[in-house]
Amino acid sequence: MNEQNQEFLAKWQREKGRPLRVLHIGNIANNAYNNAKIQRRFGVDAYVLCFDYYHIMACPEWEDANFSGVITDQTFPDWWAVDLGGFERPRWFAQGPFDASIRYLLAETKSSGQALGLWRWLQFERWLLCRKSNAQRLARLGIRLFSGRWITYITTPANAVLLKRAGRMLLIASRPLVLRRTTWGSRIGALGRKLSAFGKTADLAFDSTRHLLLTRHRATRSAPRVSRHLRSLSREKDKVDLNWFYIWWYHHYIRLLFSRFDIVQCYATYTAMPFVAEHANYLAYEHGTLRSIPFQDTDEGRMCAASYKAAAAVFLTNTDNLEAAQKLALEPRRTICLPHAFDSDKLLSFAASHIHQKPAAADTVVFLTPTRQHWVDQDPGWAKGNDRVFDALKIVKDSGRHCVVRAVAWGNDLAASKARIAQLGIGMMVEWVPTMKKRELWSAYLEAHAVIDQFVVPAMGGVTFEAMMLGRRVLSAIDDRQAAQFFGRSPPIYNCSTSAEIAAAMIKVIDDPLDGGRAGLDNQDWMQTYHSASRIVGLQLDVYARVSREPRHDA
Repeated sequence: MNEQNQEFLAKWQREKGRPLRVLHIGNIANNAYNNAKIQRRFGVDAYVLCFDYYHIMACPEWEDANFSGVITDQTFPDWWAVDLGGFERPRWFAQGPFDASIRYLLAETKSSGQALGLWRWLQFERWLLCRKSNAQRLARLGIRLFSGRWITYITTPANAVLLKRAGRMLLIASRPLVLRRTTWGSRIGALGRKLSAFGKTADLAFDSTRHLLLTRHRATRSAPRVSRHLRSLSREKDKVDLNWFYIWWYHHYIRLLFSRFDIVQCYATYTAMPFVAEHANYLAYEHGTLRSIPFQDTDEGRMCAASYKAAAAVFLTNTDNLEAAQKLALEPRRTICLPHAFDSDKLLSFAASHIHQKPAAADTVVFLTPTRQHWVDQDPGWAKGNDRVFDALKIVKDSGRHCVVRAVAWGNDLAASKARIAQLGIGMMVEWVPTMKKRELWSAYLEAHAVIDQFVVPAMGGVTFEAMMLGRRVLSAIDDRQAAQFFGRSPPIYNCSTSAEIAAAMIKVIDDPLDGGRAGLDNQDWMQTYHSASRIVGLQLDVYARVSREPRHDA
């Protein structure tokens, strides 16, 4: 972060009487959480809206808690079943049902006395979905008996059924003549109507018709905007059914929530939210989104294309998506190359405190590949090219050299990988290890001679930049030309794609086990220059400053 960034934040504080306030929406792979966390470190009042998404890698605990215990369900992680080592969720991170999350952020940003109660309610909603215990089952049964409906993921959150039931009971209680004409009866009836209305707003599934009726005028106004942006891509024949977006991603308080923030930054396809809410001055953050989604013949694909076209600026975090941005005809001035959300200081601190952890001084060179096993279908959005690693290992074996590849046992094609290894006769050179927590994984990086990432998409991922920051040598595929354009200089990893190239890189490591060429330290130096938390925040602040000077009113 440079002096210009610091002056921008200081000037904002002087003129507004408060820090710059940013809302991050969507939190796949903790990208929003990491961005908000490092922004707050530099004085930005950042918040995260992570609604109806509870995956283990979208939780602060996964990123920052040094927890002990086992999480058995990654989609709905039971954090109450493990020891979090004293870690507590930050109050700026809202994760829960759509309605409850929005109401909490509205109260929190207003410093309302209701904020603490709504925060606790968010935790209760998450507990009802994720906890695996008799107490949770009894609580769900109790809600069923009280409200007449079961709690379900997304469609029926607890606040919807409880508010509607409580409101209905209060309305009934206020009807007797003895109460109807009294102040107390009037208050009970007003509270009942209020709770019933809140319950209907939260009940997306049972009140979808009401939602659409209330937002019909907005849908009518949004449809031409979608068509206009699609025409600019010569897709004028494409039609978008906006009903889905208005049922699930529009809330009657969303425009009020957006008005509380100076910057609204949406991740992946969450750009549909400000688009349908007619909030023009939003930013789009892609993390793999543009590879295929905006070009698909689906409502999601068409909305993605239109909402990225309409954004005030688009942050690209993957070098290979420079071509996708050109294909979408995104204006170069509004397209910003931004390193992936990353807390570099945390990795450096970990490396300094674990300086004793290093590759074993033994004859066998160890490679670590934590990348999920996904290679059979060759889907560019998911495939990692693990089969090429096994083929490369066979080449290494045939060269008369020996090494061990520690592979994390996870992914769709784990069985196919094991069959491939048996077919190639390299079983003695592969060691399967269980999935690891963050800090366990970082320790495994430090104890390996080199780290192997992926070889299908020529771009840097989380494995690569974490291993680089820890000073490890890395084998992965990148496009040097795109990387130089994106960062200013291509990273000094062992760039390889084919099995022969991977084998050649592995042999380099085997022949220089102690890294006499300083390749690992070169990686770390590059990360501190081009991929540090300070640079990531600074690049975003440059855009925030420009957007705040040049607000857009018609997207």
